[in-house]
Amino acid sequence: MQTILVNCEFCGEQKSSLIANIRSLKIDRCNHCGLIYTNSRVLWDYSNNSRQIQEELQTYKQYYWPARYQSAIKVWDTLNRYRQNGWLLDVGCGFGLFLNEARQHGWKVIGVERAGNKAAWAHENLGFPVWTSLEHQELSKGRFEVSTL
Repeated sequence: MQTILVNCEFCGEQKSSLIANIRSLKIDRCNHCGLIYTNSRVLWDYSNNSRQIQEELQTYKQYYWPARYQSAIKVWDTLNRYRQNGWLLDVGCGFGLFLNEARQHGWKVIGVERAGNKAAWAHENLGFPVWTSLEHQELSKGRFEVSTL
C-alpha cells in the first residue's frame, strides 16, 4: 500500500502535529488553521479493475472505516436533533459504509464520490444513489438536514 503525506486541504499549510494514531491511521491537526485530517493518505488507483477495487475496499475497511465508525457512533444523537425530513448527504462517501450506517439509523441518504468505481460499488452493493459530482444535481434549499464531508 503506497501512501503520501499531504498538506492541509483547507489552508495549504505544510506543517501539522500528530494528535492520534488509530489502527495505523495518523490523525494530524494543521498548525495554521487547526483542521483535523488524516495524514498520510493511501494513493488510490481509480481504475475500474475489479481486483483493484476489492483491494481498495479491504484497505478502507481495515484502516479508515474503524476510525470513521467510532466517530459516527459519537455523533448519531447530535445528527438526530437536526432530522426533519431525514435526508443526509455525504460528500466523499467512498464505498458508502458511513451512508449505509446512517441508513440503518433511519436516514434517507445520498452520496457524492468522484471515484466512479467506488460510487458504482456503493450504489450496486448498498443500493442508494451515489453521484460522481454535485454539478448538474438538483439541490433544493432545505433538502438535506445534514451534510458530512
